[in-house]
Amino acid sequence: MEAGGHRTSFLARAEDALMGTFALTQLVADRVKAPVIAAGGISDARGIRAALTLGAQAGQLGTAFLACEESGATPSTAPPSSVTNRTTRC
Repeated sequence: MEAGGHRTSFLARAEDALMGTFALTQLVADRVKAPVIAAGGISDARGIRAALTLGAQAGQLGTAFLACEESGATPSTAPPSSVTNRTTRC
């Protein structure tokens, strides 16, 4: 479960519904005609390349950028300063 800790399904017990982004990307890309955007657990260019290799048309980075000064995240949504240096420019 990589989507920021969000539950991936409510059709079964949470423990039975866990699937990582890359496994899910490959399954979905093989079965749908719509563009697939992989998101969750991707934090660098290698993750984006992996998503594209597995059939996604794009990959999304998100939470990792909350620590950047440019994100404009409020103190209540930004990671605590004990985890990251909020003055870091991304």
